[in-house]
Amino acid sequence: MLLLKLLAVAPILISASAIPLTESTNATTRDVIMDIGNGPEVKYRKVPATYTAQDIKHADLVGMMQTYVDGETWLTLNGKRLFLMPEDAADPSASSELASNWPVMKAEELREALAKFPPYKDVHAQWMDVATNLTLTKRTHSGCLRQTVGYNEAF
Repeated sequence: MLLLKLLAVAPILISASAIPLTESTNATTRDVIMDIGNGPEVKYRKVPATYTAQDIKHADLVGMMQTYVDGETWLTLNGKRLFLMPEDAADPSASSELASNWPVMKAEELREALAKFPPYKDVHAQWMDVATNLTLTKRTHSGCLRQTVGYNEAF
């Protein structure tokens, strides 16, 4: 299961999480913006101001995206919603659940959950190792020749 997660999201999360965050701020919530080469883009919307940049970056690496039947896509962790994602982040294989059935995780809960994972710098280093070493084997049309290609080339 973990390998499937790595294969599915490694290119996105590695590039996004390696880049410093910038935040568009108002009094209680902010949009988290990352520049991964195509200019600044909103990664998470309406993030409560109680979450630190370090909380967000760490959760970005260990959380899972979930698109709900109502069309909302959230980063989730431990059965709770964390950060709302832009509408264009929706997964075509949406869950059959409503987002409102999943509670929103509070900052204190997130910090407790993140404490069970290795520190951010260690998790980030692991993601970078995956990006460096991730290769897939594919066969040519005849099935005789194998070549090793990078993840992005295979799909």
